[in-house]
Amino acid sequence: GDLFVSRHTAAHHPTTFVANNAVDFVQRHTVEPWMALCSFVSPHHPFQAPAEIIDRYPLNDVPLLPRRGGVSMRDIPAELQGAVNEFDTYSEDAQRRVVQHYYASISLIDDQVGRLLDTLEQTGQLDRTIVLFTADHGEFIGSHGLVRKPSFHYDDVVRVPLMMRGPGIAPRREDGLVELVDLMPTLLDLVGQPIPIGVQGMSWANALKTRDTLGRPDIFSDMHHMDPMTRM
Repeated sequence: GDLFVSRHTAAHHPTTFVANNAVDFVQRHTVEPWMALCSFVSPHHPFQAPAEIIDRYPLNDVPLLPRRGGVSMRDIPAELQGAVNEFDTYSEDAQRRVVQHYYASISLIDDQVGRLLDTLEQTGQLDRTIVLFTADHGEFIGSHGLVRKPSFHYDDVVRVPLMMRGPGIAPRREDGLVELVDLMPTLLDLVGQPIPIGVQGMSWANALKTRDTLGRPDIFSDMHHMDPMTRM
């Protein structure tokens, strides 16, 4: 029930719909300062992508991810135990199709982000716009025998894409530890706006411009929480 071919073509898929609205916004705002959040839902279960994008990935060529040791049941909350080894209950064909749909969904987003960057360039805004690409979480697609995003905090779900470009930001790859809570103060700092008192995140603005060391000595992720009221 979580795996099917989208009934929409790429041109009418929700990913393209979101991008169409973002492109329209950028084309209508070429002078005054603006901020736009272009939030794609895919890739996300249910795993579904348009047929013509899926065709970019022949099923027999789709690799299955390594297991990476699996999950120990020790100290796993009861609410999560049903997720352990769920991927192994699928046939190999279904496993490959989950990965295939995931790759196809990412490719459709790549296409639409390309359209957005082209629009910024065509409207003369690319070199004066901060562009930030990130995600809220990752996906297991078979790694550790898991699927979807149960709250096992392996790198597969907590290490997300994070790319940024803009005026004064020097190109580089950064290995430091950062958190998404840092995005708001960083963006405010980069555009010369004050950071509200009490903000938990740290600004990367100065480090991005000077190539100084960026990041924290450690980060924190909460493994699992269930409100006692939800047990009643």
